Amino acid sequence: MLNKIAFYILAALFIVACNNPSSKNMIEGYEYIVHEKGSGDKVNVGDYVSFTLKIEDDKGNILQEATSEPLPAIQVPEGEVPKNPGSQLISLIGQSTIGDSVSLIMPKDSLKNMLPPGQDSLKHLAYVIRIVRSQSKEAYEAEQEKIRQEAAARAEILKSRELEVKDFMAEVNASISNGTADIKEAEEGLKYIMHEEGTGVQPQAGDKVQVLYYGTLDNGNMFDNAFSRGKEFEFTIGRGMVIRGWDMGIPLLKEGGKATLIIPSELGYGDAGAGANIPGGSTLHFYVELVKVN
Repeated sequence: MLNKIAFYILAALFIVACNNPSSKNMIEGYEYIVHEKGSGDKVNVGDYVSFTLKIEDDKGNILQEATSEPLPAIQVPEGEVPKNPGSQLISLIGQSTIGDSVSLIMPKDSLKNMLPPGQDSLKHLAYVIRIVRSQSKEAYEAEQEKIRQEAAARAEILKSRELEVKDFMAEVNASISNGTADIKEAEEGLKYIMHEEGTGVQPQAGDKVQVLYYGTLDNGNMFDNAFSRGKEFEFTIGRGMVIRGWDMGIPLLKEGGKATLIIPSELGYGDAGAGANIPGGSTLHFYVELVKVN
């Protein structure tokens, strides 16, 4: 069963035909248009292929877009591709070369009940893909193993820092309590202590960021931290994916920066609190490190 992301990956390959297309062809009964022919190697059966994707409606409006970086690679299967939503895309990828930019046009009738909400009047969806990279199964698996090993090593490093950060946060909380902390005020009651401003990119709304954090209540009790999990937390600024205090506070830093955010309950979890460890009305203290901005 395809999950939602898989559907949009496979569905998002149908894009409206561009003006003066260089080529027009059919695959499995559906039209595709070659906008640009790549100069790289041809994709082979069994290869893992990375590509970017954009989905447009029949008026050229963008419904989904993943073009800033390639989507997770998919493997070109051996033999005939089983007929299901997205099989035309896989077949099209299997006959492409690296650098190709291709649109696949999917008529409404072929999408059955899989049209996005509120798009029942569409005649078709158009998915445009650009082939970025093709790897043999052996090369792909070797790369994935290297990534796993590097992630495991990174996790151990972060976990080893948990006690250090715990002690540091205890000192910060003590300085807040005795009035010696250099607290600065932001908007709507948000306060912060800048430990290191950072020297890299300063995030804006819409940017994806990776953050390490250690969260305590104002009495010093820790309720959550990323160090124990050995992995940065990732979210997009300004999309409501986190509490407002984070959406407001993380952009105060530049990449590489470190700070403690003092977040009133109105910018945190409010009167409802969160789970068993964050009572309603809690002020939250977050030590944060802005690791990366995309």
